[in-house]
Amino acid sequence: MTEVEFRTIDISGYNKQIIPNRFLRQPNRTDGLAVIYPGLHYSCDRPLLHYTAQLLINHGLDVLQLYTDYTKPKFQEMPEEDRRHRIYVDSLAAVEAGLAQEQYTRLVLVGKSIGTIPLAYMAARDFTQDTSLIWLTPLLHKPELVQAAARTRHRSMVISGDSDPILDPGALELIHRSRATHVHIMVDADHSLEIPGDVHASI
Repeated sequence: MTEVEFRTIDISGYNKQIIPNRFLRQPNRTDGLAVIYPGLHYSCDRPLLHYTAQLLINHGLDVLQLYTDYTKPKFQEMPEEDRRHRIYVDSLAAVEAGLAQEQYTRLVLVGKSIGTIPLAYMAARDFTQDTSLIWLTPLLHKPELVQAAARTRHRSMVISGDSDPILDPGALELIHRSRATHVHIMVDADHSLEIPGDVHASI
């Protein structure tokens, strides 16, 4: 496994609040950065996002893991529009802070569940010459997210499980029509992309 430097960077998000993070930097200069947005109860230390980060590191990218926590009552009690605005501000601040670390020309954005909302905000933006989006168990019940995934010009991959309760085949079909987006369905996998009761199959 590639040896990387572990540290944090300064990210000032909504209302100037500091966004917890871990920045995994390659030992040598790289032109690629990945930013990983976690799920609501699924941090970057959980298996799916941990191994995604390791894979990106092995492909030579620096990786910025975010540890945003939107489970707190203060966030949950906000009006829907205010919650969306906070997620947008936080996610944009993270990308900009990450890109400020180096002269990157490649950017990979990874989101898990609620972490795919930032991808919807970023789907129409051009941060670098080469941007890719990875949507893990996206919130397919949100029309604006589905439209963003279907319309993005960036290379994209959507991965869901057919036992995920929020799976929407119609939404996936709409996304699949996009030439830029590849859709992959994991058989028997749930919202964590795990197969309940079968650890080996989940791995």
